[in-house]
Amino acid sequence: MYMLKKKSFLIISAVALLGLLLSGCSADTANGKIKYDHVAMPEETDPYYIIGFADYVFIGSTLSDGIPVTLPSGNKRLEYDICVSECLKGNLVKEITAVYPAYYENDGTLVLMEGDAMKDDGLPEKGKNYIFVGTAQPDGSIFLESLYAKTEFNDANYQKFIDYVANETGVDRERFNSSFEIDSD
Repeated sequence: MYMLKKKSFLIISAVALLGLLLSGCSADTANGKIKYDHVAMPEETDPYYIIGFADYVFIGSTLSDGIPVTLPSGNKRLEYDICVSECLKGNLVKEITAVYPAYYENDGTLVLMEGDAMKDDGLPEKGKNYIFVGTAQPDGSIFLESLYAKTEFNDANYQKFIDYVANETGVDRERFNSSFEIDSD
């Protein structure tokens, strides 16, 4: 009887220790807290400029939850796999990976972006359709634009973005091609 109690205690202790090790020590686990990093974007209220700055405007749904990544710059971000259903600007393959402007701090606090007039309202939900705005980076990746990273997809927003693309402000900047871009040759 004593050996059975001792064995049970050891098994329960081992399971509890394993549970503590696996659950409590991740720097990328949400703890329910949210804070905001300020983004200096003088043009944040001018979607025509933002779309002119961007390389891609597309409709898609997220295939995954955000995966924490550390960029070569040392900045933390979340990376999403996205199924592209329609490109309004640019020409992308059907499945891409894009870097979203949010991250988790070491204590699990979610950090979203805010400007002077706008702020992100949360992370993309897996399987939900959005209008995404992104720029190609020198390494071929796509960064989603800070305050225009995702917009809920509905008919009204779709019509707005059709107008933004058709009437975008020309922005002179160095441009790159994404590794997810389809060659137009």
